[in-house]
Amino acid sequence: MTEKKQTKKKPSLWYLLKDSNGKKSLSYTMVVWAFFAVLCWMIVSMAEQPLGIKVREFSGSESAMFLTPIYALYFGRKHTKTKAENSSSAESDAEEDSSSVDS
Repeated sequence: MTEKKQTKKKPSLWYLLKDSNGKKSLSYTMVVWAFFAVLCWMIVSMAEQPLGIKVREFSGSESAMFLTPIYALYFGRKHTKTKAENSSSAESDAEEDSSSVDS
């Protein structure tokens, strides 16, 4: 009896946008969508009379309260990743320097 190996396929994350490193990022996707949501709110609130729809008046403080945690998530993760990459490269440089001194 031969058993077929069941390989798990990774789910297709087609809806995620790529960040500056070229990797799919949920936090970057959230930043973009949140920005466009606030932008749409601002545009619709400006065109409330001509369109004949009722929308809450645009408020800069409310939009800042909405965007701040999302931006903090994205830039905090980006800073942490950059800091980790820099520390690992500094450690590898230090190991290379110590091995060259020993020889």
